[in-house]
Amino acid sequence: MAGCPDGLHRQCRHGLATDRKARPHAVFQGLHGVGVKASDAVMIGDNPQTDGEGAALAGIPAILIGQHSGLTLADLIEQTVVSDTGQA
Repeated sequence: MAGCPDGLHRQCRHGLATDRKARPHAVFQGLHGVGVKASDAVMIGDNPQTDGEGAALAGIPAILIGQHSGLTLADLIEQTVVSDTGQA
């Protein structure tokens, strides 16, 4: 699926990777599709206007990656693995 990294196809099919992310309804629809409550979610994206605004309108935190933040998806995954294992 275009725009969806390997392993995230389920979330993308449920509307999290669309051009409608700035609409809170699309965010809630995607969360519902994957069975996640808004209070347990975070938006990861590369565009402050669509991803950041969509998260804010839905009341969930956002993590920006890419050219607007200097953080890559690989950096984020590495930090998550380190956090989960407690090892650097």
